Amino acid sequence: MKGKTQSMDEIKNPIAELHKVLTSLRNAHESTTTVDVLARVFVCQADDLPSILEGLKSILDLIKESKQAAEKFIPGENARFIEPIDRINTMMSSMNLSKSWSTSKSFLVDKTMDALDFGGYALAQFYPAAKPENVAKIRDFIEKLDELLEECLSSDLSDELKKLFSKHLETLRAALLRYRLDGSVEVDETMDTIVGSLLRHKDSILAEPEENEKIIGKFFDILGKVNDLISGYQSAAQLAAPAATVLLRHIIN
Repeated sequence: MKGKTQSMDEIKNPIAELHKVLTSLRNAHESTTTVDVLARVFVCQADDLPSILEGLKSILDLIKESKQAAEKFIPGENARFIEPIDRINTMMSSMNLSKSWSTSKSFLVDKTMDALDFGGYALAQFYPAAKPENVAKIRDFIEKLDELLEECLSSDLSDELKKLFSKHLETLRAALLRYRLDGSVEVDETMDTIVGSLLRHKDSILAEPEENEKIIGKFFDILGKVNDLISGYQSAAQLAAPAATVLLRHIIN
């Protein structure tokens, strides 16, 4: 861990990541000063205040993200998963950099660490961004959206359709990035908006010459694949194959 934890848009499981960082902190000797412990974990010098502060902020961000994810995605009585996160927040609030690490380390007892470890496991069962396979699929989709956007802009599509498809590809890309972070329903809403827009522009799409059918087909194909992903049907192997269900293509046929 150099200076900070991984960026928030790459975090697959914030509780598991928090547990990992705290385990590194817990392994430090009690008599070491707190600032030296942090410097070792953040891979910087003890007098490198900007890096120390950046590292502390990254832990605070993890605490916030962990609590939000637990509240939103772990069903039922989730207080048992939130309590240890709150305890770590208290530790961070009372931390004194000049004192020995023993004061802060006293918060990292077995009960708290075990609860965080279990919380990470529980979150992985419900948090969309906690599943590595989902993150990989979404990353692939974003790359494909970028490629298709570039192809669309350089195609022979009419200006009206270029503008329409480009707008929807960019909106869908932003929604997928948000979905990767917190499983936001924004992707569902985005898909609904796109469907409605395509229906309104059905005549313009049908008016395109035959030579533009390939690029139009790619556009509908990737929309169908995204629909399969958020519906839970997409497998990694299908990413390189035609979508099993291209719902939207039927709209204009």
